[in-house]
This record gives sequence, structure tokens and C-alpha cells, in this order.
Amino acid sequence: FLPVPLGKETVPLTNWSACLGSTPKLIAASTDSSNDLVQKKVKSNDEKKTDVDDDSEKEFERLRNISKKIYSLRKTDRFNEILNLCNEYLEISPDSETIIHSKIEILDIFERYEEILPLYDQLIKLTPRSKYYQLKCKAEILIKMKQCAKAIRLCDESLELKYREWSIET
Repeated sequence: FLPVPLGKETVPLTNWSACLGSTPKLIAASTDSSNDLVQKKVKSNDEKKTDVDDDSEKEFERLRNISKKIYSLRKTDRFNEILNLCNEYLEISPDSETIIHSKIEILDIFERYEEILPLYDQLIKLTPRSKYYQLKCKAEILIKMKQCAKAIRLCDESLELKYREWSIET
């Protein structure tokens, strides 16, 4: 005799046929009681997910809008306005790779190289897998600053990273 709870009642199971005959009731009873818990958890997770999705959607929309503005201002060579937009956006979202790249481009046009170097360091932290590329770009800036010895060291480091990545992948 094995008592099996079925909702409010207990069914004794004495043989396999009784067990097999009670299985659908058992499943139905356990499903009904756990269904409410699952639905509550799903609803709670959906609410949390919706909040995150809403924030992500808003952030994506802001980034899209500012990218459009930067693109239109770029056509008319309004670089100061682009730089201001980049700075404003980065105050709110300092880890936006897209805007950091835009800011680097504008600072390069203004030949404000000293301000570019920390931005490449920031990109290296944000995207460690592209460190070799960021180091190469940083070396190009150092060359423009006539700091060739530092640039060569960065190029060597960049090539070493790229070689290691390539040899690991193949």
C-alpha cells in the first residue's frame, strides 16, 4: 500500500495497474497546483524582462537618433556640434562603442590626439577581443603625435596578440 496524494484526496496504490491508472490524475493534480506557481513566476519574470526590454529599447532608440544626427551633421562638416553630441551622450552612456568611435573620429579631425588615447584604452576595456585592433589604432595616433618609439611597441604588442588569437583559432 503506497498512498499517493491527488489534490485533496489520497489514493492507495497496491499494484502497477492501479499506479498506471492513477498517473493521469496524479499528473493533472500536480500540474494544476504547480501551474499557478509557474504562472506567477513567469508573470514576475515577464514584468522584469519588460522593464529591461523597455530600457534597452529606449537606449537603442536614443543611440539610433544620435547616430542619425551625427551622420547629418557630418555631411555639413559641423564637427563641433558632433563633438558636443558625443560628449552629452557619453555622460549618460559612457560605454557606447559607437559614440566613442564617433568622438575619436572628430577629435582626429581636430588633431586633438591627447584626448584620443584614453578613448582607445576605454575601448580595449569594453571589447577585450579587439585589443589588437585598438592597439594598432592607438599606434597610428602616436605616429601622428611623432611618438614613433611608443607606436612601434604598441604595434609589436598588437601583432603578438593577433598572432596568438590566430594560432589559437586555427
